[in-house]
Amino acid sequence: MRVGYRTGDGSTSLRVGWLVLITCAAVSLVVAGIAALNTALPDIAADTGATTGQMTWILDSYTLILAALLLPAGAIGDRFGRRSILLIGLVVFGLGSLAAIWVDSPTALIVTRLVAGAGAALIMPTTLSLITAGVPKDKRAFAISVWAAVAGVGAIAGFFVTGVLLNYFHWHSVFITFAASTAIVFVLVLTIGSSKDEHPGRFDVIGSLTSTTAIAGVVFGLLEGPHRGWTNPLVLVSLCAGVALTATFIVVERRRTAPLLDVDLFRNRAFAAGSVSVMLQFLASFGLFFLILQQLQLVFGYSPLKSAVAL
Repeated sequence: MRVGYRTGDGSTSLRVGWLVLITCAAVSLVVAGIAALNTALPDIAADTGATTGQMTWILDSYTLILAALLLPAGAIGDRFGRRSILLIGLVVFGLGSLAAIWVDSPTALIVTRLVAGAGAALIMPTTLSLITAGVPKDKRAFAISVWAAVAGVGAIAGFFVTGVLLNYFHWHSVFITFAASTAIVFVLVLTIGSSKDEHPGRFDVIGSLTSTTAIAGVVFGLLEGPHRGWTNPLVLVSLCAGVALTATFIVVERRRTAPLLDVDLFRNRAFAAGSVSVMLQFLASFGLFFLILQQLQLVFGYSPLKSAVAL
């Protein structure tokens, strides 16, 4: 059922503020999960013997599965209840984080990152959906702005907190902190209301499959290209299949009465320009984070904490 609010009620304003606070706490975990390992990567590589290619996958396997599952995860939350899916996402994210403390090889660590990324995919869209459904229309734009700002701050917090932890503890402490923080947020989420679409329509299975495999194909090709070579058959097949599936997704979605994503939104110049702008910002910022942090620690000899502060 959808939660309704009256704008003028003081207790209602308090509930709305609490909802925004809790959803922001949840999404900050997701973004910190993307950023935190940039600071810890040199320690992880030294301890596990990870190669350059494996180091890339330790970082980006989480983002890969998050990006690939984001659209269908959002649709699942709209259909079955956003708070319930958020809670499930937190459990999966927490277990994936906790499992990382028992691994001793790069491959096993990558698997735990994939699990955590799947949980993050359930968390991120449901937090935003809870805000859009639970915040009055006149305050919704401000609430979404706060959500977006906290998501950005989550990356910086991830660098700094990881730097502090590594200054005193083993890199396992990063994942223990993630697991403990997730448990706290899980309890807090139990205090907010839920919502779901009253008429969600049929679940777009084909759209979900094509979007997931398209993103996975493109990202896999981009990650493996520098190591295998851009003419490697596996890389070429992945990239070409990803592009072809993206085109298929667009065609399929335009014919759906209840599409997973209304691709005609991109005909709106403001929406399209904003989307491209955000994509370029994330591409530049996280690429910079990866390169600069490695240079500060491996070339200049900075500690994880000093490199986080310097960045």
